[in-house]
Amino acid sequence: GGAGLGAGGKERLKAMAYGLEFDARFSAISKPLSLIEKGYAELAASPRLMRLLQHLLAIVNFLNARTPIEGAAGLHVEALGLAARTPSNVPGVSLLHYTAMHILKTDPDILLLEDDTPHAQHPLLHPLHPLEEALASLRSEHAAAAFCLSQSRQGDVLRERLQRVMPRASKRIESAVMSLGRARKAMERLKQLYAGEGAQKPEDLVAALVGFRDDFIACVQDNSSSRDKVLTQVAPSVGRNRKRSS
Repeated sequence: GGAGLGAGGKERLKAMAYGLEFDARFSAISKPLSLIEKGYAELAASPRLMRLLQHLLAIVNFLNARTPIEGAAGLHVEALGLAARTPSNVPGVSLLHYTAMHILKTDPDILLLEDDTPHAQHPLLHPLHPLEEALASLRSEHAAAAFCLSQSRQGDVLRERLQRVMPRASKRIESAVMSLGRARKAMERLKQLYAGEGAQKPEDLVAALVGFRDDFIACVQDNSSSRDKVLTQVAPSVGRNRKRSS
């Protein structure tokens, strides 16, 4: 039984399990990691998101004129979720709906925010840390399996299995490590652009920005005719593509 296995036997069993399970385990890491990388990069590179927040800040300062909190230099990212539920000075219209109405008149290109951040949405974005840990574990097991392969002999069933798996696994793990690096770099850029002075968790920052993005898009979609007008006038090629795909 398993209790009688020596250290070498246990390592061989682990290496065999690694070879059999690699594809499923790697897929569970690579798919959400790819979405995270794309979503973070889209948020960090979106000039529309930056301009949207600038418009919102200007409107908040206008509404708070001649009050103790007038002239704010910035917005607390954690409070962005309140914009869709905070009333404006127009009865029945939220602050975020009012901002969308204002943007339609002054900077309508921002209404196309959804188009340059297609992956930055719930529930596609996952916390990065669990994926980092899972990838680190996979890399460690890969190294152990590579050692077992180097110690195996011709005709060994384990050797035959690992020889089929290891080259592909090495390339995929290397690709995931690079994807993780790009995601971290995009996160650092997001922190530079949007994080306040507090020690904010990266996942909280992303959740706030993604939630705000989703709320704004929902406000825009409340008036779909306005969006159709923008697609026709501001980005006719995008509008044609959407019509063909719908």
